[in-house]
Amino acid sequence: MKRNEFIKNLLAFGTMPFATAVNWIKQYQKIYFLQSFICGFHFYDGPKHLHVLKQGQLLQLKREPENKHDEFAIAVYLNSIKLGYLPAESNEILAKLIDTQLLEPMAELTHLQTQAQPWENAAIAVYALKEKQFMQQDVALPHTTLYTPEYATIKLKNGEVTRLYYDDFDVNEYQTYPK
Repeated sequence: MKRNEFIKNLLAFGTMPFATAVNWIKQYQKIYFLQSFICGFHFYDGPKHLHVLKQGQLLQLKREPENKHDEFAIAVYLNSIKLGYLPAESNEILAKLIDTQLLEPMAELTHLQTQAQPWENAAIAVYALKEKQFMQQDVALPHTTLYTPEYATIKLKNGEVTRLYYDDFDVNEYQTYPK
């Protein structure tokens, strides 16, 4: 039995106090803005604290407008431990939303791979919560689903490292890192 049918049946049997309480319950849906690896994870305290990190953990996002390398920098923290940053190519709009206090994005650790290359140890998702309307049909909205990253890291003969992402049709080279 679906939740909506269950509630309708309860209401049909005269459970008025329950009907009033249901109106106080709020449900939220995650709307995802970004899913990526934590940039600079291996330059900060991330690798030292891999044993503390757990998939699904909530992380803090802190704006660093005075950052000399990126005026839109958003640092990623676990309590007081700085883990790195959101990617510079994806942070401008989020930084403006945070600065104007229009939105308070949230972040959670979505993938943790201790055996991967240091820059691929931790992936996060940045999202906002949208209130669902009571008795609303569940409709699949864009940006409500996370995908497991499927990639391979290949070390080339010249010392460069290449990350390849796989999809159903072909392999797309994502980024090459120097040795």
